Amino acid sequence: MSKTDDPLQSLYPFLHGEAKDTDAENATLLESVRQKAQHSLDIKQRFFTDNAQALINVAHAVAQVYHHKGRIFTMGNGGSSCDAAHFAVEFQHPVTTGRPALPAMALCVDTAMISAVSNDIGVEHIFLRQIDAHARAGDGLVGFSTSGNSDNLMAGFRKAREFAPHHHRFCRWRWW
Repeated sequence: MSKTDDPLQSLYPFLHGEAKDTDAENATLLESVRQKAQHSLDIKQRFFTDNAQALINVAHAVAQVYHHKGRIFTMGNGGSSCDAAHFAVEFQHPVTTGRPALPAMALCVDTAMISAVSNDIGVEHIFLRQIDAHARAGDGLVGFSTSGNSDNLMAGFRKAREFAPHHHRFCRWRWW
């Protein structure tokens, strides 16, 4: 592999030089980590500041779903599917000792369903089909997305709204 073919060279060009000063290289790496950590903290703080009321509204909506014996469904693509799965697990297996397991299902974890629907009718139907099969009025749907406009998420939200045309308990919120 030549230097120009090395993917690390484009990510960390300061690691690729003829002479190495280990102390300077370590200092540069530590500064890079510090900056990335600070950037992550800044984004999180801004998110919680900008969305405080929306988060409270979502918490109330989730509580209402469970109060009325509903279930939570989650969905997401790529890395957002991991967030969706984690959100569902927090209700099924709460870390606080003594809390009951609550019904929550991550729609993005069934690879057989996802690949079958994607292959046969298209990826935009993967969540729609699962919601059609499992959901009922009174359930809740949470979608995770970095782009905010994934066709399969939007189709899932539209399908979920069919379960509650006159009230908004099902599919009351969207996050991205």
